Amino acid sequence: MQMSGRNLILISSLVSILIPVMGLAALSETYLFNKTQITFAAEQDGKLLVSQNCVQKDKQPKCEALLKLARASTSGLSLEGGANPGALICSRIGGKVVIGQDAKANERAFCRFPDSSMIAADSILTQAIQNDLKDAGK
Repeated sequence: MQMSGRNLILISSLVSILIPVMGLAALSETYLFNKTQITFAAEQDGKLLVSQNCVQKDKQPKCEALLKLARASTSGLSLEGGANPGALICSRIGGKVVIGQDAKANERAFCRFPDSSMIAADSILTQAIQNDLKDAGK
């Protein structure tokens, strides 16, 4: 598989975002999905919330949730009717939108991938905006 310069830049950017998640300073949150509890790791600044099965210290990310994040973009999104932009991007990059509930019964949208890895929809949107800014040269 050949990688273009753009792909290498996106993966490099993704790795720099993930370093705090892979470190010891990661926080965790737990959500319930149809009676199944899943723990998520969060960056301290809260920009990325990813399922714990994606967090592998001292290793390159291999889960689909993190690998596909490099393709996230807001380009061409139609937000008519109050659609969740992170959920729309989730579908575009091969995920399925699911809703999790925390201990206080607050609901949050997540994107689940075929390998069972998950990422919060708002995390996808945040990364999509960053990807778009990099593509625009800002």
